[in-house]
Amino acid sequence: MTSRFHTWSIAALSAVAAISVDSAALAQRTAPDLPGEEAAAAPEARAIPRPRCVEARHTSGHITQTVRIKNRCGHRVSYQVLAGGRPITPCLHVAPGKTKKHKWPDWQRYDGIRWGCD
Repeated sequence: MTSRFHTWSIAALSAVAAISVDSAALAQRTAPDLPGEEAAAAPEARAIPRPRCVEARHTSGHITQTVRIKNRCGHRVSYQVLAGGRPITPCLHVAPGKTKKHKWPDWQRYDGIRWGCD
């Protein structure tokens, strides 16, 4: 004998499973650009990979997210932070040996970094 609660639980679990599958597929298409990963870009856009001498770190807290870019190259590096499907910063530059960070609200989805924007 199946109770009303048991029937609702199975339906709810099915919906959660469907959402999880959709989220996993989306995550594969929009993987952020962190060390060792490729930049997420539209098929028609030419993606420039992260320079090997640059360290990029994304952290997420309860209120804000932060991207830190550390430039260990001998030249200036340019980048844009992508969130919510669009750039949320102008073209930013990091001088050799310097670190820059950018913060934004935690509710926006982080989509990665676009390198070489200038």
